[in-house]
Amino acid sequence: MNETLFAQAARVFDGWTDPETGLRVLRVHTRGPDGKGPVWATPYHQFPCFLEGGRKVMLDGAASNGRDAGLLNLTTGQAEPLVPEDRSAAEVNDRTSMATYWKQAGQHTRAGLWDLRAQREVAEATADDYWTIHCINLLSDGKRAVVWQRHGKPYNELVHSRYLLLEPDGSTRQILEAEGDFCSHFQSCPTDPELFAYDRWPSPMRKIEQAIHIRSLDGIFDEPLKLLPGTIRPAETWGARDHYLWTPDGRRIVSYLFPHPQPVQKDFNHFEFEWWLSATDWRTGEDRAAQY
Repeated sequence: MNETLFAQAARVFDGWTDPETGLRVLRVHTRGPDGKGPVWATPYHQFPCFLEGGRKVMLDGAASNGRDAGLLNLTTGQAEPLVPEDRSAAEVNDRTSMATYWKQAGQHTRAGLWDLRAQREVAEATADDYWTIHCINLLSDGKRAVVWQRHGKPYNELVHSRYLLLEPDGSTRQILEAEGDFCSHFQSCPTDPELFAYDRWPSPMRKIEQAIHIRSLDGIFDEPLKLLPGTIRPAETWGARDHYLWTPDGRRIVSYLFPHPQPVQKDFNHFEFEWWLSATDWRTGEDRAAQY
């Protein structure tokens, strides 16, 4: 019988048994005796971070400089670089061995595609005196990426957003431009790389019930995520569906919201809010929501 990946990692990393569940927890990194060393962390929720079937994981802070992302082998405990030292990895695709990266070039930031097998740059976009690069995301085909650029400060002033598509042949083309909207949280549909979801926050801010939009790469289709008459609504704009995930079958968008007014003050604790989870079928608007 083949040894599980967790069993292999348990021979490398120390840990403890969780008293509530009885499950074993492994500690893959310790900050140091003073507790002030670098923190290792997985990337933001929509960024895949595993390679070689889960044997290696990309962790922010695991690079030799203690700041950028490195690749940790869970079966040996060894960390290694993922991209050249002048770049910082953002996301990886195990099937295509493609990674996205950031790179500081003088006063401007660059973002691009890196082929991990060939160890070469595939395509790159750069910021300038007007555009700031905010994020880069792989499409679900693992071969292309979208760079989000913006100008202006959300949510108090006019924001100008655009998306650039990076192709495997090195070419770049614009697939979205929006003036007066802060277009954040891009996520490619897991079953259709020609479709994606994104948040479209008005800036300057005005009241909306839905920030999440569904759009095709060619721009022919672009609609807010459907909310049927009986679907639960947010109590205010800041409680609207925002951070989200696609279900693996590409049918639903799972997000959260609060349907009743909450005390949004200077020192509020959002963990105390009455949050609801919502799973919405983007084709029909049929919604499954429950408080948690």
